[in-house]
Amino acid sequence: MSDPQIYDHLDFDIIDYLPGHVFLKDAQSKYISTNQSFAKASGVEKKGQLLGQGDFEMPWLERESRKFVQDDKHVMHTEKPLLEIQETLMKRAVLTHKFPLFDPKRKVIGVLGMFFYLSKGQENQDSKLAHLLSLRNFNAITDPRKQFIAMGNELVCLTKREIDCAHLVLLGYSAKEMAHRLGISVYTVQIHIKNLKNKLKCNSRSMLVDKILSSDLVKVIINR
Repeated sequence: MSDPQIYDHLDFDIIDYLPGHVFLKDAQSKYISTNQSFAKASGVEKKGQLLGQGDFEMPWLERESRKFVQDDKHVMHTEKPLLEIQETLMKRAVLTHKFPLFDPKRKVIGVLGMFFYLSKGQENQDSKLAHLLSLRNFNAITDPRKQFIAMGNELVCLTKREIDCAHLVLLGYSAKEMAHRLGISVYTVQIHIKNLKNKLKCNSRSMLVDKILSSDLVKVIINR
């Protein structure tokens, strides 16, 4: 398995918030993390039991394992996602999405994927849901410039600049002071603040401060 330190920038706990069966693999297609749903689909009780295993060590059919690894290689080589792959997992129909996983320097270090079981009457619904989650959530997870923040029972994706502005909001900086500190225009700062308010569902600066202090965002700011 690859050196675990190259994945230090990733928050593996985030995948537990996502529906479906979610997994992360290293550059050798070894599992480095999964959510509990994936673990159960693999026939194990705890997701940690899959650490370091490859598809040929899983209960999949050999032809399925071969196809999974082949798709992993394609995603890592092209640095582009494979969306809505209709395939089988232990003879059951599934819909799979795979994305390249990058380090902070934009080097590919693995694959992030999700699959849904497809059953009669659910295929269209699951397909749309998986596609939506992949484009909005998976792309954010694999991009080190963005970060998921737990806001109650929801996940909010924030960019690095939005987190920078949230930090300065807590410190009481004005938009002009933020612009000078971050080396960007006042207009750009105002856009980031507007995005923060929209994502955190706030309509005032004071409400924004309250939301930041009552969420995991304050922990992210403190630990930067």
